Amino acid sequence: MSCVTLSQGFNIEDDCFGNNAGGIKSISIAPFKRAITERPTDGILAQIPTVITKLYKYQLKNTGNVWTETQTKDENTKSSSFAGSLTTILNTMSSSVVNELYQMTLGYLYVFIEMNNGDVILVGGEFGASASLALASGGALTDATSSTITITTTERFPALYLSSSAMTTYITLHD
Repeated sequence: MSCVTLSQGFNIEDDCFGNNAGGIKSISIAPFKRAITERPTDGILAQIPTVITKLYKYQLKNTGNVWTETQTKDENTKSSSFAGSLTTILNTMSSSVVNELYQMTLGYLYVFIEMNNGDVILVGGEFGASASLALASGGALTDATSSTITITTTERFPALYLSSSAMTTYITLHD
């Protein structure tokens, strides 16, 4: 019996160019409370967990934001995990923003990444995501004063895409 279940291939000419916009538009954050214990078989989150009652949105700088998720397999144990890393840059560094970002580093988080093509993915859905903070300012008047947030995850499965129903909830949970 095979462990592999494939249901479709992919041809580049089948995909419309309009849905291939790259880049990360924003992230939305909520404190983590474990609620997702199994991954949906189709990789789509049907509903946002009810433990998430409010999301805090952070608009990002146009460049320098990167999300990667890499699978690691162990042939001896026949197990795998997905290590995710999200680097984001905010163009501001006031005392209130720095304090808010620091609060992110104190615990685990749910992180929703909103892409420029309209997709939203949830990272840290199963075990939570952790954040670290770096502050920087250059010496010249025109240099950026920015905050870099690095978010990392280790999950059993890849990040989950939001269904249309979950997207509706996602929109209503913002400030």
